[in-house]
Amino acid sequence: MSSDLNSIQSQFNINPGNSSAGNTYEFEDFRLDASLLMLYRKKETISLAPKVVETLLALIERRGEIVSKRELMKRLWADSFVEDSNLTQNIYLLRKTLGKGTDGRELIETFRRRGYRFTGEIKKRTASGEIENESRSEILTPETEEIGSENKNHLIKKNPNESDRKTFWKKRIFPLVTVLLILSIVIVGIFQLYKIKSGENFRPVNVQLKRLTPDQSTFNPAISPDGKYIAYALLEEKGSLSLWLRDMQSGEIKRLLPPFAKAYMGLQFSPDSKQLYYLTYNGIEPILSSIDLENGQTREVAGNVSVWFGLSPDGTQVAFVRDMDLVVAATDGSREERVIAKRDGKSKWFASQTAQPAWSPDGKKIVVSGGYADRDKKYSELLEINVNDGAEKKIQTPFWEKIGSVVWTKDDSGLYVTAREAANQPNQIFFLSFENSGVQRITNDLHNYNSLSLTTDSRSLVTEQVAGKSDIWIAEGSDLNQIRRITFEDEETTGVNGLAFMPDGRIVYTSPRSGNLDLWIMNADGTNQKQLTSNMSGWNIRPRPTADGKYIVFQSFYNNRNQILRMDADGKNIIQLTNDNESYSFPDVSPDGQWVYCTMNKEEETSIWKVSINGGTTVRFAEENKILGASISPNGKLIAANYEWNQDSSLKVVILSAENGKILKRFDIAAFRRILKWSPDSKSIIYIQRNSANLYEQPIKGGEPRQLTKFDLEQTWNFAFSFDHQQTAFVRGTINTESVLINLK
Repeated sequence: MSSDLNSIQSQFNINPGNSSAGNTYEFEDFRLDASLLMLYRKKETISLAPKVVETLLALIERRGEIVSKRELMKRLWADSFVEDSNLTQNIYLLRKTLGKGTDGRELIETFRRRGYRFTGEIKKRTASGEIENESRSEILTPETEEIGSENKNHLIKKNPNESDRKTFWKKRIFPLVTVLLILSIVIVGIFQLYKIKSGENFRPVNVQLKRLTPDQSTFNPAISPDGKYIAYALLEEKGSLSLWLRDMQSGEIKRLLPPFAKAYMGLQFSPDSKQLYYLTYNGIEPILSSIDLENGQTREVAGNVSVWFGLSPDGTQVAFVRDMDLVVAATDGSREERVIAKRDGKSKWFASQTAQPAWSPDGKKIVVSGGYADRDKKYSELLEINVNDGAEKKIQTPFWEKIGSVVWTKDDSGLYVTAREAANQPNQIFFLSFENSGVQRITNDLHNYNSLSLTTDSRSLVTEQVAGKSDIWIAEGSDLNQIRRITFEDEETTGVNGLAFMPDGRIVYTSPRSGNLDLWIMNADGTNQKQLTSNMSGWNIRPRPTADGKYIVFQSFYNNRNQILRMDADGKNIIQLTNDNESYSFPDVSPDGQWVYCTMNKEEETSIWKVSINGGTTVRFAEENKILGASISPNGKLIAANYEWNQDSSLKVVILSAENGKILKRFDIAAFRRILKWSPDSKSIIYIQRNSANLYEQPIKGGEPRQLTKFDLEQTWNFAFSFDHQQTAFVRGTINTESVLINLK
């Protein structure tokens, strides 16, 4: 994946060589003005970047034909070098905006390794006012698209009165339509100019990105207010982190503190750039500490502070979310603190995970992300909290699915925010302007951006960038170290969010290649890849086939909640199994194919439930709370699950009775990404060791776990066994987390 932000500007460079200039295209409830590159739904203007609309125009001009990615890239970015991800993002936004036609057919179809096709019925109005109708009956199918142009003409039906109607239009209606068209263009132009001035189309300018820690895994970077230093946590061997400081002028790098297992989170500099604040875990609670950058002395500042905190402008206070409270604590070590705002955690809440609060420059307000429930759906919001009386004020934002960290500009001109527009989209960085209510998109790629740190002059922004790539590998027989690669996708996280064998040996896996996180199926040698789910939701993950191969159960973000769905093995006849107002995840199917076990997430409660393979009422299975991710043994007698049972909140593994849900054994091991599998004899659980790329086997009877693989390079993100246990599939790849500097000029 590229870090080049030139692609952002390229979304706003309009191609002047538009062959459709002056034409207007109407389809469904939409209208596309080719001259202005504007898209409307009925009378409502749809806010899309010009390049996104031009992508739609290119497909409409070739309606019924498959337009290759190469053709689209050449038309849209003929004079620029940008990556294919820009086109993929455009297609995703268009499909999200347009949806399906009235007949249920996708308006934009994707053809694997070939391109895209627009399928809707079009009514074209030319600059002269003439109307041309082109229906789907005139659109070529894949079987007929290679027929010569002389044969295509025979597909258009002629009307004997067509000549008379054209004469009538030219002599009578044409002058009136021309005047109205010119007037509408002028009005739309003035409206667009007003929108730009008022900030609705606030456009990014001169954004430059620089990698600060290439080829290193660094976390939680922060830049000093004076811009002279950056600090970051560096991943060392065995998963420990060390704390480092870099001089931005000389490039000199020095280690401030040695490697530690749970340390150096949420880094922030003091306002005078002389102290660096960080979190460590002492085995009882997270402790906020600081280190003097001149003499290296450290001191404890406050206790029980969440990972993401915000320092006040004078450095005397720190704000953070604890449970459902927004807390302000002193930084003098006195442990004095007060709750300035509360939410109930049900109808309203504050976000605490990857959500860094920000103080206003005058120290009177704190901005923090949160959420609310409305009609059984959950929404994100950005809140301004008065430090003195806790009064809340909602900040207007676009409809973002999730809002993360926030940082306030020192000149009080606005906020930088990390947010994602949809559930399957990565976190991007935006700027909210207070001056003109504009929203400026700073990043526009497939990376994730987490923490934010800004200099006093608001010209330099440092962030944590996360990018990944993975592929699927196969091992035959019992030798798990002899693996061969069967997928070769560029810059895609193939299989990370789901991997399973079908009884016939095919593999079901997740892939984002269509612009959505969908389920795909292929042969065990990587051939005959087919998409099973399409544009159902933000994501479709964690597939679990039944033993007879009839169904595939999976988790989907459906109706604004995680739900468990079932489909036929060919992707047809999808039904929802869980149907109440709760959220369900981590499905697994009993060996007899009659029950689906899943995790229900309700408020602060996490537990194992089950539902019939045919749907119906969900029934609680395990009475114990804080259990998630059930995995059923091949003999159907035991269930392995992750269990949060100790004070440091790290996930452990428990074995439950499949008969009554009682806990039989606990194991002090942490499975990476909560993935648990069973050995064929149901006597061991197999997992990916946290902070390792290898598989380990833990006997149920006890004893030390045994290492099964000897992988040295890359990370193992997922794995699955075939039903006969003669093949093992691995998802292996890299996730790069590095520190990035964004210059804003």
